[in-house]
Amino acid sequence: MEPASVVEYFQGKELALGFCLGPVNKNKIPIMTSAGKKDSLATKKVLFSHKTPLVPTSVREEVLAHLEAVESRKNSESSELDTEELWELLAEEGPDREWTLDELAGYLFPDVALWEKSILYRALLNDRYRFSRKGDNFVTRTEEQVAEAVQREQVEAQREAERASVKEWLRLVWERKN
Repeated sequence: MEPASVVEYFQGKELALGFCLGPVNKNKIPIMTSAGKKDSLATKKVLFSHKTPLVPTSVREEVLAHLEAVESRKNSESSELDTEELWELLAEEGPDREWTLDELAGYLFPDVALWEKSILYRALLNDRYRFSRKGDNFVTRTEEQVAEAVQREQVEAQREAERASVKEWLRLVWERKN
């Protein structure tokens, strides 16, 4: 992780990007978060690191614009990956198998570099139905688990719609009363 590189890490349960402001010091990296705050990140929390055309002394606005562009590109490219097709292909190997990111990337990309691993990682995290993360690996879920997850989400969406309908009805009743 060189100064002026972009690092990806978990901030809570979400993937976040940071800009490396200086060298590693006592297993910590000084970063600027995509929110523009300076922070110190443990090296063990870094998932991916990418070189940038920027320098460590780049202007804050330039760094933030670069982080936003990288985030946008990663989200766009990861949303284009067909994780359902990958899951169907892997289902032949058997359910509940743990897969390394390298193994999974090998099914999708002819040449696997850090960028490809990063966008695949994002795509797999966003696929709440077919894959679950187990440490650094991913586990394929069974057809039954996928069906249950889809059913749970549909039920929750229905409940949310009903709650919104009741809230709207109560609001209208309240407005008529006043």
